[in-house]
Amino acid sequence: MAILALLLGIAVLLLIYINCYLKKNLHKAEQTRDTFKNYYQIYNVWISAKNRGRILCKLLVDKGYREVGIYGLGEIGERLFEELSSCNDLNVRCFIDQGKFIQDNYNGVKIVTIDDLVNYPDLNVIIITPFYAREAIDRQLAGKISQNTKTVSFDDLVFDL
Repeated sequence: MAILALLLGIAVLLLIYINCYLKKNLHKAEQTRDTFKNYYQIYNVWISAKNRGRILCKLLVDKGYREVGIYGLGEIGERLFEELSSCNDLNVRCFIDQGKFIQDNYNGVKIVTIDDLVNYPDLNVIIITPFYAREAIDRQLAGKISQNTKTVSFDDLVFDL
């Protein structure tokens, strides 16, 4: 009888553990789904704006941004660079990324860390491509960039098009 009670107790604990594990993983899956849904919506707005002749280059130049840093060298950062590199009126000076890269540049543009930004006091704007982490990145950048350097989230730019 004691063995049966012990086995029943172990089974209950195992079921509780499995339930907690599944809830935790479900939450992560939902967060991932929501992130990709946001990416899709932003890419859709961006492409739609481009199809109507509204491009980020003109928006940035109209806002007075000519010396640009791109925070994040993921897919959005790469696509943003592709668009901005064809713009003669502004200059992408650097990528800011915390990842470990074998190379120190991407298509001839230097990849730097936040601590390296002291060497880029003339940046007008840093475009934050991981927009879901904007507040945390702004806190990291505080005190590391010139007072004249603005930060703007990629999604905010796209929705301004």
